[in-house]
Amino acid sequence: MPRKSLRWSRRGRRTVLFIVIAAVAWGGFTVWGQHLGGALAGALTSPGPKASHSVKVSKPRAKKAQYPAVAIAPHTAVGPNFNWNAPSDGPYPSIPQGADLWIDASLSAQRVYIMNGQNVIYTMITSSGIPGSSATDTPTGTYHIQNRGTWFYSSRFQEGAEYWVSWSGWGDYLFHSVPMNSQEQVIPSVAAKLGVPASHGCFHLTIPDAKWIYDNIPEGTRVVIQSGVNAVVTASIAGSPAAR
Repeated sequence: MPRKSLRWSRRGRRTVLFIVIAAVAWGGFTVWGQHLGGALAGALTSPGPKASHSVKVSKPRAKKAQYPAVAIAPHTAVGPNFNWNAPSDGPYPSIPQGADLWIDASLSAQRVYIMNGQNVIYTMITSSGIPGSSATDTPTGTYHIQNRGTWFYSSRFQEGAEYWVSWSGWGDYLFHSVPMNSQEQVIPSVAAKLGVPASHGCFHLTIPDAKWIYDNIPEGTRVVIQSGVNAVVTASIAGSPAAR
């Protein structure tokens, strides 16, 4: 073999040997690095001796909502800061099939009670008619739910309302939302009187309360309107804050 070829062959062998050694060394270094990295990661994520027991962080308790039927005394105006877009008495009840559903309204308490048999299942704050005149009095007695609609406006009184449900005269006496102007905006000065007589004979209600009656109380449902508080209602809510 020529001398030059032998020399290149030896050099080639040395090059290959170097590459092999380097590859082995690099592989070992990589494996060692993986083990080291794993050990370090484990040390960082593993709880120390003092962290072996989990620490419970107590969340602050949410304050119980004070709804008007509970927080506001009977025959007391809610005032200008009242939210008439809120329900009167918390979440609305579900009506079981075959329920003995009827409505009791108290003029002295300014409350509308949704009844199931002998039990009050929901209490709504209201404004009934201003007493002293046949034009604005709310008549007492027993009536039944008639027709309904989502909006009306009276040019005579310059007031309208949403979610009206008639209980006398097929549109003369209604349950409906707090009064609104012709642009369907709530009239704050009248809405602030929820809780005391302020209507022309109808029952003013918060907007959600009026919608709930519109959605859930069927035609023909009995409506009992009394100057005082029905003894059945008193017995049902005795001891409840809403009975104040």
